[in-house]
Amino acid sequence: LAKRFSVTRKVGEYKKKNNLNTFDPKREEDVFNKRIKWAKNMGLDPELIKNIFEIVINKVKKKHKEILNEKKYK
Repeated sequence: LAKRFSVTRKVGEYKKKNNLNTFDPKREEDVFNKRIKWAKNMGLDPELIKNIFEIVINKVKKKHKEILNEKKYK
């Protein structure tokens, strides 16, 4: 989590600079599917893991939206 959130600003700035959307449904689905598969292989509750990643992804998307809405002052 620490690693993911440490790059959140850089990713958000990249998306802003390149006019990219903060939400990529295909990418999000891929992340969930990989994590659910991982959870099953590790004997963990897939629904719990999906819920945890939903929280993380929602926080990241919120931060990216904040970055997209930031004004640059010179």
